[in-house]
Amino acid sequence: MSRLTPAVDRVTGTKMNIEGSVGEYIRNVTAQWLTIAPHANPGMLEMFRDRDRLPYRDMVPWAGEFAGKYLTGAVQVLRVTGDEKLRSYLKEFVTQLLPLQDTDGYFGPWPKATRLTNRVDYSDGRMLWTWDTWGHYHLMLGLLLWHEETGDKKVFAAVVAMADAICDKYLNEGKGKSKVRLCDTGNTDKNLSPIHTFGILFTKTGKRRYLDMMLQICDEFAAKDGQGNFLTGDYLQGSLDGKEFFESPRPRWESLHAIMGLTELYHATGKAEYRQAFEQIWRSIARGDRHNNGGFSSGEKATGNPFDPAPIETCCTIAWMALSVEMLRLTGESLVADELELSLLNSITGMHSPSGRWATYDTPMHGVRIASAHAIVFQSREGTPELNCCSVNSVRGFGMLSDWAVVRAAENTLNLNYFGSGTISVPLSKSVSVTLTQSTEYPVEPNITLAVTPSKSTAFTLNVRIPRWSRKTVVKVNGVAIKGATAGTYLPISRMWKKGDKVQITLDFSLHQWVGKWDAQGKVSLYRGPLLLAYDRRYNDMDPDKVPAISLDGLKAKKVTWKAWLPPILLLEFTAADGQKLRLCDFGSAGQGGTPYHSWLPITGKTDGAFEPWAPSAAEYRLLSLLRFGPEFQQFELDRQIRRNGSSWITKPKILASAKAIQQRHAELLASVASAQDYLAASGSSQSAGDRDLRAAIDRLHSHTPYLSDEFKRTIDKLEDSVRSEFVIPYAIVDWVCTPLQPAPSSLEAVALPSQGLDYQLLKLVTSEHFCDVRVFHNGNHGLLYLRTTIRRETAGTGTIVYGADGPFKIWCNGKLLGTHPEATNPAVADAYKAPVAWQAGENEIVIALLTNLGRAWGIFAGTL
Repeated sequence: MSRLTPAVDRVTGTKMNIEGSVGEYIRNVTAQWLTIAPHANPGMLEMFRDRDRLPYRDMVPWAGEFAGKYLTGAVQVLRVTGDEKLRSYLKEFVTQLLPLQDTDGYFGPWPKATRLTNRVDYSDGRMLWTWDTWGHYHLMLGLLLWHEETGDKKVFAAVVAMADAICDKYLNEGKGKSKVRLCDTGNTDKNLSPIHTFGILFTKTGKRRYLDMMLQICDEFAAKDGQGNFLTGDYLQGSLDGKEFFESPRPRWESLHAIMGLTELYHATGKAEYRQAFEQIWRSIARGDRHNNGGFSSGEKATGNPFDPAPIETCCTIAWMALSVEMLRLTGESLVADELELSLLNSITGMHSPSGRWATYDTPMHGVRIASAHAIVFQSREGTPELNCCSVNSVRGFGMLSDWAVVRAAENTLNLNYFGSGTISVPLSKSVSVTLTQSTEYPVEPNITLAVTPSKSTAFTLNVRIPRWSRKTVVKVNGVAIKGATAGTYLPISRMWKKGDKVQITLDFSLHQWVGKWDAQGKVSLYRGPLLLAYDRRYNDMDPDKVPAISLDGLKAKKVTWKAWLPPILLLEFTAADGQKLRLCDFGSAGQGGTPYHSWLPITGKTDGAFEPWAPSAAEYRLLSLLRFGPEFQQFELDRQIRRNGSSWITKPKILASAKAIQQRHAELLASVASAQDYLAASGSSQSAGDRDLRAAIDRLHSHTPYLSDEFKRTIDKLEDSVRSEFVIPYAIVDWVCTPLQPAPSSLEAVALPSQGLDYQLLKLVTSEHFCDVRVFHNGNHGLLYLRTTIRRETAGTGTIVYGADGPFKIWCNGKLLGTHPEATNPAVADAYKAPVAWQAGENEIVIALLTNLGRAWGIFAGTL
């Protein structure tokens, strides 16, 4: 079976010296993390040594990944730097690591009886679902990269032993053995990932069982349980059916590692279905789940909403970049390299401390930067105080430069993807190497001088990436202009190259935008060249909630210098619509001082004609609007079931808020379907790809979901009432009027209903928790306040009032006393008291008489069931 050759690939033997801001980050993470982490966290290795010793270590289920993730990123950084100190350190690390593999090939941290089962049953009755095969995948990948770098045969043998151990346990080789499927062992989006490394091994060894294992795992992508629920993500057939990745049953980020196995299957078998499914998944993420900063995921999964404010996990972005490297190898498209650059220069720099000492778990579009060691401190354990999934993984974002900066596209053809100060030397053939030296301040400035120096004069083609955002690009070779520089493509320069040749590249650094929708409605992201711009409080006089709106009409930027310490890579000054001066820095620098920042900025005025190279197209927005509802509704139902089972981390208020959001989203879905049908009717028989996708999406909604039926709409219309009834959540009463402070009575018992003629004023201060604050009415003085509201009922009936206050009070409904509570004091509790009530048809008056508790009473809670 002949293997297909990738469209482009890294060139073995490439030497790199990356300078500028990216080079500084790489040097710092090398010095402050890569050459320190194992000694600072010896449990990274010791967990393998004492896996069968008592007492067992207290570990997170994915602990076995730490050494592999660390080694993978470290080797890729080594490819970029050639740093001999790092090389020596990694050699010693691998020397210490290899003897910790057992003789049966097992290389995890879990007790012998549980090896590769992905489950541990402890003698004390505890049970833990582990990510054991996921951990083996990362170790296999890291060791394969080290073998490629060193040729160490012992390292390769260790990988083969791991692969054989997995095959021995799970591969059905037609010998009549009844084996448990890998997909039946839990955490399938993680534990099926070895399909990727089996593909790499099959290429290197040609062993048929590795291909068979890949094909078996690929079949398990569609496996279901006894109730017909997918055990994994249906990544092959679902994608071939045109489904978006966020529609899959398991759209979590970890699955991207298993999905990379599809490219290996395509290269191994030549079957187009594997390539088609992989491309569908990549393009789905690019249009609906890659955020403005180049980061991927919202709350660790795809949601089909690039504006979703949920956390953007570091590991998710690393997986997205790894997926993009495979997409680049598969297609050779310059647009994929654009994506890698966006992620590197914004999200990857943004997730790292400039010192190199720490990385984030979440690098949000707006918020603050928090070290992963703090944000996910629960992963810290004895012997691994600094280790978590993100801390061991983040540097790979820099290391993957070795996979895409310069790649071979064909014989005597190189693609230049990376722009930045430094030198890259590439073997062009056995006898000729080419050194590419860039003199530039890119990504801060648009001018690049590229010296092309072959070891001897030779003819070859250099394809120069023209970024999608550079509409007017000027390229000259030795001072002579070259035509054909088109945004979003490569400019081929074919000639006899010789020492002294220079290519001058001037990219278009005009501002470009991404106008927000949905969660970012009324906002805009601004870019200059490859850099996303962000407000950071550190560089401005106004606080985050006072950021002035900007107008795109005539918007101009002035470069300014930050004279204090820790300057940003780029700082620009703008004039906002109201005349205020607004300073924006590059996203990678935003928040490095612990200050809050925003990358979605308020906008005013017209947005027509905005140049939005990173935004979904109009057709893609329509598609996302149609398809986002399904996953959101399924997540709501899952959360609701978890709440039914008594989980405290899925709170009642969260379920209620989700129910309200689902009602709104369903109304939006119906409107989107109607709008799309009108659009398709007007477009007639158009067969554009966007129109075909839209028609298919509407057909899928009608044929395979209940979402468009009248019965489903009636269910959704009653959803809030259903949730409130199920979880006993009251309807908040917040529309109160209150009297001025009245004299304090002799006792609470002496308080009667208010007399006629009292003056009432609207109570305006109500918190997000529906607490009604009355302090403005008493200003810290002792006395009595009357609060009054009315509730209208269509029919008479019974109900319940739920209430609380932080001062002694009485409550009446329609003149009937419901309760007297002299014991009430600080703090107020929302559901401290309940009282049955008989509602009358029409208006029902509720009155509360509240003693201000010597001026300490803040207010009341009230609601109805």
